[in-house]
Amino acid sequence: MKLSVIIPTKNEQARLPALLWDLYEGLGQDMIREVLVADGGSSDNTCLIAEEAGCVVVSSVPGRGVQIAAAMEDVRSDWVLILHADIRLAEGWASQLLNMNLDPAAIYYGRFDMDDDGFWPTLVTWGVALRCRFGRRPY
Repeated sequence: MKLSVIIPTKNEQARLPALLWDLYEGLGQDMIREVLVADGGSSDNTCLIAEEAGCVVVSSVPGRGVQIAAAMEDVRSDWVLILHADIRLAEGWASQLLNMNLDPAAIYYGRFDMDDDGFWPTLVTWGVALRCRFGRRPY
């Protein structure tokens, strides 16, 4: 399995390095072919960080859907993993993905969780889970 990873960004210099670090596990397993950073007009060092990490930077107008669509035009793999810049991947993610029996006709998504504690973050987490499970709409 070879993956193209798409990361939509706009002013994510503070968050992007941690996600790129997490992706090294997939590079070590030889499963990531390319990382495309779909930037929506950052005014910080997001694009510089992406380029220095070896990512392909795709410029677009702002809007996650538009940015993702722009990057999809440059994808060179059969599998695409779309991650937001504030995502953190759990240790062992690459091995778990490699060991899954994936259906090429299916759409897969991960579990949404927040680092914040309290009533509202818990409510949002549960709401997203219900939307994904019963509405069959990944977040």
